[in-house]
Amino acid sequence: MSTEEMALIKKYKLHIKDVRTIKDAQEWTYERWGIYDEHLALADIMAWLGEEIGELFKSYLNEKYPNIWWMNREGEEGLKNEIVDVFHWCLTGASRIGEDLEENLLKLEKIERGTSILEIQSKLEEKYGEKEFKQIIFHIGQLYGEACASYLKGEISNLSKKLVKIVSLCLIASNLLKVNLIEAWKARPVPGK
Repeated sequence: MSTEEMALIKKYKLHIKDVRTIKDAQEWTYERWGIYDEHLALADIMAWLGEEIGELFKSYLNEKYPNIWWMNREGEEGLKNEIVDVFHWCLTGASRIGEDLEENLLKLEKIERGTSILEIQSKLEEKYGEKEFKQIIFHIGQLYGEACASYLKGEISNLSKKLVKIVSLCLIASNLLKVNLIEAWKARPVPGK
């Protein structure tokens, strides 16, 4: 481990390998807020989230219809990675507005504190039934549109609710992919890692 990496570990309370929950992931992102703070306003974060949702849609189309004209040029990272990127920008947005994403998710979905991420994914899939990716992508897109409307109206608490619902859908999608969302997020190259 380099001296630079050791200095980062000492600087931040939570090391990436120790992240186990949505709250941990949000705290990890928040601790590194300086990476975003100087450069990204909430509007920028919303724009990045929108871009990643678009990439998720392209990735779905690449898997469903592999002969489309942009084949393998865009959305080529696959559904798993695109879901993780959407999740990351929801974490970042929630941190920016000072919301506890995990607490709000547990309240919304009526899930006990301390439930593992895989159990949360499974409970959400049971609650909402098996969904197809096209349904998930449709709902994420719809919620994103509502989140943008809330942002433009200055309704930050409503924006927070939309981010929580998008994260719920990311968790359901991760369960369909048989992926632990937190572990997949930890493996992605995001700023600050």
